[in-house]
Amino acid sequence: MNVCEFVTLGLLYQQVADVGRWAILHQLLRQSGPVAMLLNRDEIREDKYFDKLTEAILERDQPRTSDLFFQMTRDGHSVGDALSVVAAAEAPFVQVPSHINVRDGQITLINNDHTILGLRASAYLMPYLPEKYRLLPLLQSVWYIPAGLDIWNQLLGKYPGRYATVKGVVVPPPSYGPVVWQDDHQPIREQGTVQERLHAHMVATVSGDPRRSYGLFLGLAEEEEARPLLADQLNFLGLIDLQDTVIGRKARNTGHKAIRARSITDLADFIGWESSHGVYYMGVPDMAIGRSTTRSTMPSVSGWQASSLTAGSPSSRPTRRR
Repeated sequence: MNVCEFVTLGLLYQQVADVGRWAILHQLLRQSGPVAMLLNRDEIREDKYFDKLTEAILERDQPRTSDLFFQMTRDGHSVGDALSVVAAAEAPFVQVPSHINVRDGQITLINNDHTILGLRASAYLMPYLPEKYRLLPLLQSVWYIPAGLDIWNQLLGKYPGRYATVKGVVVPPPSYGPVVWQDDHQPIREQGTVQERLHAHMVATVSGDPRRSYGLFLGLAEEEEARPLLADQLNFLGLIDLQDTVIGRKARNTGHKAIRARSITDLADFIGWESSHGVYYMGVPDMAIGRSTTRSTMPSVSGWQASSLTAGSPSSRPTRRR
């Protein structure tokens, strides 16, 4: 595709109505040949609702956050596009630096972000509700987002939200915002076959390197033919994060990585992989944080990868809904 053709496609894109804009542009670009089509957070931010949602979330204004999401669905956005924007808006603020803390000599558990779990469950519930009530689960999940920010500091009594409330800690409204514990990153596009790059992503994840794991994931997610294999690998990495318990302590792996991995891939299928950057940012870096995978699992990891490279049918995952 030459420069003139690209500009022409850009002009066509500007004339397209909001409804289905990502899918239409994706199809136009695909007709001109293979093009990496993975929107980044800055591109998603161009949506007129992005900054409004971010402001409502950071002000912990739950009614306004859910109302803005509802307005999007009545203002030309598909449910998938609305999810793309709200996920990108909240993603920086639901990260943690670790899932283990030590307080007064006691090992304590740091919870996982639950907002992604609610969005995934709500997307699944939609088809089972009468049409006039179909958005209710999503509105409930979006309502929860402002209460789920900066879990690390909530548990230290330094930031207000659901986790602080559950522990009976009353935190006055702070003059500061939630900490962004994990930065967003550009895709890492390494040389090599898909199998080799999948292996590099696996090693980065089980080694506890969130920056490299996330970057490699984004690089692979750009390639449509690699996505089924990448989804299978991410779900497997969630499953092999062992259910270890520290004897006599409260800290353990609660199994959240497995359902969070499934939430990432299911929401990507629902929204469309090309528009799911916020979902990736919410969930993928955390897959490499606080890994409890031991050396004894590594042979089975290698064996699984070798036998699964021809697998990966996405037929059991939800289809994209508009």
